[in-house]
Amino acid sequence: MSGTFEMAWMLLKAMKPFVPKDIEEQIGAGTYRTAYRSPDVPHVTKFGSGEGLANALILHRLARMYPEDFEAEELHAAPKGLPDFIMQDSETKDRLKWNDTPSMRGQNVQNRNAVAFTQRRGDPLETNIDWNNYDTHLNLRNRLHSEFPITQAMRMWDVKPQNWGVFDNKEKLIDPQFNLRGPVNHLKPYYTKDFMDASKEFQSDLPTLDEFAKPVVDAAYNTGDQRVIAPMEDLMSNEQRQLNESFKWLNP
Repeated sequence: MSGTFEMAWMLLKAMKPFVPKDIEEQIGAGTYRTAYRSPDVPHVTKFGSGEGLANALILHRLARMYPEDFEAEELHAAPKGLPDFIMQDSETKDRLKWNDTPSMRGQNVQNRNAVAFTQRRGDPLETNIDWNNYDTHLNLRNRLHSEFPITQAMRMWDVKPQNWGVFDNKEKLIDPQFNLRGPVNHLKPYYTKDFMDASKEFQSDLPTLDEFAKPVVDAAYNTGDQRVIAPMEDLMSNEQRQLNESFKWLNP
């Protein structure tokens, strides 16, 4: 890895999550996480209830292999002093607690500790392409699959403009998802030599989910409260299943 990217990696490791001071610092809200930026901090912090740990681990590894194309996230236990709100509902404008986002309602997450991610702050991707056209998304995703075949094997998706950032004039994916299920057909990859070389490299330096999620798992166990520990164990079990399914086509 070049010196430039080694420096970027060192900066990523040095990032610490910050506590939002105002709802105006919210810059985006996805299904499971909400992103914040502060004028005093050179990175963004995302808060959620933990869904997506498997996706973050895969992105983390891809960013080490392809640092010009993927931007990693760093995982943390949430800092103390989080405000009552964690996001503002885009429709009702209600301020919601982190475990009361629309996707979490009705699920037993009330005792789950918040999970924080940090990521270098890039500029929003500006485009004049009509992203309401599904074919536009599909064509871009297929182009990425062609350029990085292991991402096709892991069924990478959700590559809309909001999930890109511009860093030093270079467009990079910042929040893709993997293990796509549903009506879109996915074919197993061709296990060419180039594919197997990339797959072997990807798997050779891959942390386990337990290693990657250690900061948040330790935070849950350190409470000594089974009402907090049990939901974290359930989360880790589900995320491990997601990870296993994402990797099932990496080898013949």
